[in-house]
Amino acid sequence: MGLNVAKMSTTSSYGELHASYDRSVKIMSISNPLAREWAYSINFDNYVIIDLDAQGWIMNIDLLVKPRLNDQLAIPNLAQHGGVQFHVPLATERFVATPIAFETNQTRRIVRVTFGPMLDLTQQTQSIKTSEQVYLQIQHVQLRAILVDFGQKGLWD
Repeated sequence: MGLNVAKMSTTSSYGELHASYDRSVKIMSISNPLAREWAYSINFDNYVIIDLDAQGWIMNIDLLVKPRLNDQLAIPNLAQHGGVQFHVPLATERFVATPIAFETNQTRRIVRVTFGPMLDLTQQTQSIKTSEQVYLQIQHVQLRAILVDFGQKGLWD
């Protein structure tokens, strides 16, 4: 039901992710700035598309749905800096029908995408801070959530 972690590293420019919002097409994207060849796409219920390179590093994530409000969102306190490399799924596993929750707080500063049943942060969740903006939340060696901190500017006008 998602992306399985192959390896976590404390430093990797391939794992650094940055978020942006394209107002003209109303799509939030998370990407890595390094130029390299795209190899695989994983489609999560037609709402989230994750592109990986041949080694399993995230190159781009497009979020194609409008978030709902959730004022309980918070930035993880105990996140470790690093990057996450994923196992490349088989061709038959590149469309994943799973519930997707896309949420933001009232100020639209924090955005979270959750894959599968709602994330229970009391259950052994590891937060990886890939940049000043983007956190990957891993639970039982699977990507369970992506959290973005847009800072004071917020996501939308």
